[in-house]
Amino acid sequence: MSKENTFLLKIKKYDYPMKGSTDRCKYTTNFCGYYLEQRKLKLIHFQDLFKLAEKFEEKKKNSLREYINSVWVRFEYVLFNKDQIKKIHDGCDIDNDSQFLIECFIYNFIILSYSLLDSLAWIIHHWYDLSLHRLQITLNFRDKDKLKKKIRQLNGDLAEFLEQDEIQNWVQTLQEYRDQIQHRQKVHVMPEEGPDYKRMVIERKPGLCGFYPNFKHDKFEEAYMPVWEKHGNLMQPVLEFCDEYFEQITEIIENVSLFLKNDSSYVPPRFN
Repeated sequence: MSKENTFLLKIKKYDYPMKGSTDRCKYTTNFCGYYLEQRKLKLIHFQDLFKLAEKFEEKKKNSLREYINSVWVRFEYVLFNKDQIKKIHDGCDIDNDSQFLIECFIYNFIILSYSLLDSLAWIIHHWYDLSLHRLQITLNFRDKDKLKKKIRQLNGDLAEFLEQDEIQNWVQTLQEYRDQIQHRQKVHVMPEEGPDYKRMVIERKPGLCGFYPNFKHDKFEEAYMPVWEKHGNLMQPVLEFCDEYFEQITEIIENVSLFLKNDSSYVPPRFN
C-alpha cells in the first residue's frame, strides 16, 4: 500500500467480528454491540427508568421513553467520541491531521454531552408533569431556576443534589463550551506548548482568546505562549478533559435516575 493510501483513523475491533473480513477481524463495523454493552455497564440506574415509566398513562409513558432512548443513543455517541480521541492521541503523531480529528471529535463530545443534560431535564419535567415553557427546562439553574423550584417542591433529595455548587459550576462550564462552539467562535484545541508537542490541550475557559485582546499576533498559539508561561493551568490535556467530563455526565445521569427511582412519595395522576 502506498503512503498516500495509509489511514490515520481506524476503528478498534472490541471483539466484535466484521462480516466478510479476511484479516482475522481486526476491525469491526459492529459499534452497536460494543457500545450497547458499555452503556449497560455504566447506566445501571438510568435503564430502570424505562420500566418504571409503565406506571404513567400511555401518552406520558411514550414521551418519557422517547427521551430515555435518546439519552441511551447519545451516551453511546459520547463514549465513541471519547474513545476515538484517545486512540488518535495515543496512536498518532501530534500534527495537523491528528489535531484536525481530535478537535472534530471533541466538539462532538462537548455538544452531545450537553444535549444529555437537556434530555435529562425533559425527563424530570415529564416525570412530574411540570408544564413549564420549553425555555425553562434546563439543569442550569443559574440561567433559569423555575425547574429547580418545581423539583424542590416534589423531590427534595433530587433538588439538593442538582443545586450543589459543584454540579451547577460544572453544568455552567459545559454550557459555555457548547455555546462557544455552536454560537460564537471556536474552543481552542492545540498541541501543548513545548519542543516535543506530545499532548493536545484544550482551554479551560471557553473563549480564552477574547480575554487577551491586546496580543497582536497572527495565530492564537503565538499569542498564547506568554500566557502559558505565566498561567500554565489555563489549558488542560484533552484526555484528562474527556475523562473528567464523561465521568461527571455519567454521575449526574445515574444520580438523577436513582432519586427518581427512590421517590416513593410521588404518585402519578390517574386518568379515567
